[in-house]
Amino acid sequence: MARSSKLSKSWILAAALCGLGIAAPASAQYAFDASNPDEQGIKYFGSAKDAGGTVIPGATIVLAIDKASFIYFTDETGRFRGSVPLDTDLTKVSTTCSKAGYKFVRFSKRPGPTNNDKPSVQLDCVLKPDASKVTER
Repeated sequence: MARSSKLSKSWILAAALCGLGIAAPASAQYAFDASNPDEQGIKYFGSAKDAGGTVIPGATIVLAIDKASFIYFTDETGRFRGSVPLDTDLTKVSTTCSKAGYKFVRFSKRPGPTNNDKPSVQLDCVLKPDASKVTER
């Protein structure tokens, strides 16, 4: 009976956390863990800035491959790092960059340095403030 009670409490806690919007990190949803330095993968890195070069923290970078999406966020310096599986066909990776209150302008994508025969891709995006979202007071 004690085990059943503990199991019920676990399910109630899990349901409560989901209701609060607390979920496992995106990397936990895949067998491939980009945060693990031992994982083999194609490294993606870059930044989000406005047209004047000001960094944009908290921008969302999505790398979509077939039915999987790898989601990363820029840090306080406007930079992000992540990986996709090593066998990924880079021509089939679709990318998006967004942040609430901004509109997408462009991506700059180029090969990054190669480390031990593992490729990398530098991906920088430019966003601009969305004037339609600005309200006057």
